[in-house]
Amino acid sequence: MQTDDTPPLCGGESHCFGDKRDNHNDLVFHPKMYLFETALSRNTKYTSIIGSSNLTGGGLTSNFEVNSIFREDTPKYYSQLEAIYNEIKYTDSVFNPSRNYILRYGNIKKEIEKAENITDNSLQTELQFLKDEEAKLPGTVPSLKKVIIEFIKEQNKKGVQEVSLDSIYDEIPQRLIDRKIPMKMDTIKNSIRGELNKHESDSKHKDSMSLFKRTGRGLYAITEKTEKYEGR
Repeated sequence: MQTDDTPPLCGGESHCFGDKRDNHNDLVFHPKMYLFETALSRNTKYTSIIGSSNLTGGGLTSNFEVNSIFREDTPKYYSQLEAIYNEIKYTDSVFNPSRNYILRYGNIKKEIEKAENITDNSLQTELQFLKDEEAKLPGTVPSLKKVIIEFIKEQNKKGVQEVSLDSIYDEIPQRLIDRKIPMKMDTIKNSIRGELNKHESDSKHKDSMSLFKRTGRGLYAITEKTEKYEGR
């Protein structure tokens, strides 16, 4: 079994984009976008490719694909596409897969393709394991629950053991803005309350991590489990 600190399968960084249900901005990752910045002796060339080609052997060699290519000395289109890329990349459901995660993902994908019934208990167990692993892997930005945890811990250090929901509502949106974490601000209070409810110690949600406990009307604290929480 490979360990999480095993070197990646290939050079460079890899990121996985979480399911839509995990993204508070409702983004679904679907674009095929390639950005190249080439430093030459006297200047820099910028190349952008947008189209249908996946980063696969078929997508790059043998499939019938349609792509638009922009080559620029001044990065007009490149800069606009880079901004879109950053909005996608710096989303709290994006995580850096370990080698172990990638290998297990590949194995379960093969099993699903062979299986007659995806509801098979062993498949469901493995899928749940992968989902649990996602939450423990580092990402490009902290999740909403991580930002809430950080705030409550800061208040604890000041001697405040029970933090009011109103103070969480007041503080968290600006922290998200300051750290450039893309999230729908018009519904941010609903998202905050949803994370608190989902991860309460007595929550019945199947993905609950029991990170928060309600200590009174509109008052929250962190659990002992949260003290050891290292996920994003």
